[in-house]
Amino acid sequence: MTKQKLALLLASVVTGATVTSAFAANTTNTASSFSAAQQEEIGKIAMEYLVNNPEVLIDASMELKAREDAKQNALRVSEAVKQKNALLNDKETPFEGNADGDVAIVKFLDYQCSYCIKSSPIVDAILAKNSDAKLLIKNFPILAKRSKLSDTAARVSLEVFKQQGEKGFAIYHQGIMQLGLDGEKLTEVNIQALVKKTGATVDLAQLEEWSPELMKTMKLAQDLRFSGTPAYVVMPVKGANEQNTTVLGGYVEEATLQAAVALAKQQG
Repeated sequence: MTKQKLALLLASVVTGATVTSAFAANTTNTASSFSAAQQEEIGKIAMEYLVNNPEVLIDASMELKAREDAKQNALRVSEAVKQKNALLNDKETPFEGNADGDVAIVKFLDYQCSYCIKSSPIVDAILAKNSDAKLLIKNFPILAKRSKLSDTAARVSLEVFKQQGEKGFAIYHQGIMQLGLDGEKLTEVNIQALVKKTGATVDLAQLEEWSPELMKTMKLAQDLRFSGTPAYVVMPVKGANEQNTTVLGGYVEEATLQAAVALAKQQG
């Protein structure tokens, strides 16, 4: 038995799986190959090995987590491909960059999320380096229960885009990102000042029409198994499949995002 298989076996023992089932999964032996006494002895040997080699359990746990993460990511990618129309073709989704770009970077964000704000310069750098890329913003105000302005900021971005298009949206979106007011620091005064710069006319108390759009995005995020922000789907605008689509959760470095864009270009 290899060291990796032994590690996984021992992890199964400690996490509650029977020794017999662990061996059945990792060796050619079956449960019927061992008597009750033999199974008990195997258990003792396994536990003794763990006591003397605790690093094996750490390695096994990391391996199991990596496998589970890979499985979950594969499910997200598969779902993203199924949902490509919702991701790419919602006319009410604000965007920046090349309107006719071949590569789409879909970013789910909350305007009061610290990592959404921190990642904004990275996304800007990617757009600057890739003239054929388009950034679509999916408003996912997960902090709205804690701060109403997360919800308000999201609705305003949709209204500004409706009234002033991508140029007005860019002023608003970049303005909030550059303020860097995460948590509950953003104020209505900040939002109104940015709206004024866009040339739009927005009543912050009259934005109920955007509830269906936000609910639609929330459902999309749930289908993609996103539980936080930021989160990204990077895919070619045409011909997206599981081989050229990347799903990323949380804060990512520029190199990681650029690699996803390159993959979409290469196979799109």
